[in-house]
Amino acid sequence: LQIGDQAHVTDAASLSGRVDIPPFKLSETDGLELLRVPELDARIDLPVRNLDFLALLMPPLDSLELSGQGRLRGRLVLSGGEALRGTDLVVEANELAMDLGPYDFSGDGSVEILVDPRDESQADLTVRFDRVRAELEGGGADDSAGPRLLFLGRGLTARLHAAETDPATTSTAQSAEELLSEVDLALSVTIPSMSVPDLSVYNRLLSDKWAVRILGGQGEVAGRFVVKEQSLALDLELRSDEAKVRFKDKQVVTDLALTLHAAGRSDGGSATIELTGTALRLDQARVTKGDDREERPWQAALTITGGQLEIPVLGDRADPEPMDYLTRTLTDEGLGRLLADADGRVAATLSVSRLGWIPRLLDAPFGLTLSGKGEIDADLLLEDGWLAEGTTLEVEPQHLELGLLDHRLEGQGQAALALVSGGERPDLRLDVELHDAEVTRSGGGRAEIDQLRLQPAVLVTDVT
Repeated sequence: LQIGDQAHVTDAASLSGRVDIPPFKLSETDGLELLRVPELDARIDLPVRNLDFLALLMPPLDSLELSGQGRLRGRLVLSGGEALRGTDLVVEANELAMDLGPYDFSGDGSVEILVDPRDESQADLTVRFDRVRAELEGGGADDSAGPRLLFLGRGLTARLHAAETDPATTSTAQSAEELLSEVDLALSVTIPSMSVPDLSVYNRLLSDKWAVRILGGQGEVAGRFVVKEQSLALDLELRSDEAKVRFKDKQVVTDLALTLHAAGRSDGGSATIELTGTALRLDQARVTKGDDREERPWQAALTITGGQLEIPVLGDRADPEPMDYLTRTLTDEGLGRLLADADGRVAATLSVSRLGWIPRLLDAPFGLTLSGKGEIDADLLLEDGWLAEGTTLEVEPQHLELGLLDHRLEGQGQAALALVSGGERPDLRLDVELHDAEVTRSGGGRAEIDQLRLQPAVLVTDVT
C-alpha cells in the first residue's frame, strides 16, 4: 500500500469491509475532494512502516510530527471524507517518536484515533508512551550544544481533541490548512512522575533578569500542559533532595519542591498570565560557596496568593495573535522568557526560618545584621520583568535583633523592605520599628539603654 508519493505504508494487510465509490470526474476532483469520494466501512489489521497516513484521517496531526512503525488495528468508517461514529484505529508502535516544537519524545507505545461514539463531530487522537525519553533541542546556553535530556519514565500521554465548529455543515475544505479553520483544537500533554537526571535544564522556567539559576542535581518532574483556542495552562511539580542553586555569587544545596500553576489567556489584542497557587519550598538549605558559607541549614517557603501579569505581544508579524505568541514563546523559549517582559502585580506570602538574608540582599552596609523568623507578606510590582518601585516585603511583628555598626538593638517589632526605585539596579530601603528595645554593644555585656522605641532605616542604592 502506497499513498501518493509517500513511502510504502505497508506491504501485507488484512482488510475486511465495504468500499463504495460512486461515479466522479477525476479531472474535477482534487485535494481533499478525493477523500470525499469513497464510502468506507472496514476492519483493518496490518503492519505499517510509518505513520504519515494518519494525517490524512486527522490533518491537525501534522502539528505533532509523529513517526514510527508497528501494527494498525481497528475499524474505519468514512463518508463524504469524514470519519464517522464507529471509527477506532490503534497503532501499536515499537518505535514511536513525537515532536512538539523543540521537545522530542521517543520510546514505545500506541497511537489511537477515536471518533466520539456519542458525537461524531468530535474526535480524539491519543498518543500513549509506555516508555519515554524526552529531550529539549538546543536546551543549553548555546543552542548549538545539541539536545538535553528533560526526563525519563513511563506513561506520558498526549491528546489532540478536534471538534467541528459547525457540526450541521459538511466541510468543503480543499486543503489541510482550510480544514483547520473549520475545527476547534485542544492539545493536552500529561506527564506522570518522571526522573530528571539534571535539573539545570529547567532554567527555562526562570527569567534571565533574576539572579537565580539552577546549577544541577537530580530529581523528579510531573505535570500537565493544556492549550486551547484562547487559553493555556501549565501545571508542573519539580522536586529534588539535593538541588544545586545559585543566587548572585552564592551557591546553595537544598531540598527543593516547586509547584507551578501558570494560566495564560488572551483577550482581544492582549495576553495575561496568572500564577496563583504557585509555591516554592526550600528545606535543609545550606550555602556551600560564597562569603556566607553555613553549616546550619535553613528553610523558606514562597506561595503566590494572587495577581495577574500582562505579557506584551511581540513577534515578527505586524499584528501577532496573543494566544499564538503565548503558546509559541512558552514552547520554544520557556516560561522565563514571558516573565522577562511581564508587567503587573503579584501578592505572595514568604515563610523563612531566618531573616539574615535581608541584610545580605542589601550587601550588609554598616555591618547590618537582622535576626528573627516568621511570615512575610510580599506585594511585588513588575515592569518589563524587573521588580519596580512600590514593591514591599513586610515582616509580621515578632522579636527582632538588629545589628548596626558596633551595636545590637533587640526588642519586639516589625520590619519592612521596599523598593524606592526599581529596575536592574534598584534602590532598597529597610525600615525597622522596635518597641521596649535595649541597646548593647556587639561584644555583649549589659544593656546600655533599655525600654526604647526605635525606628532605624537603611537606604542602599544601586543594589546588584
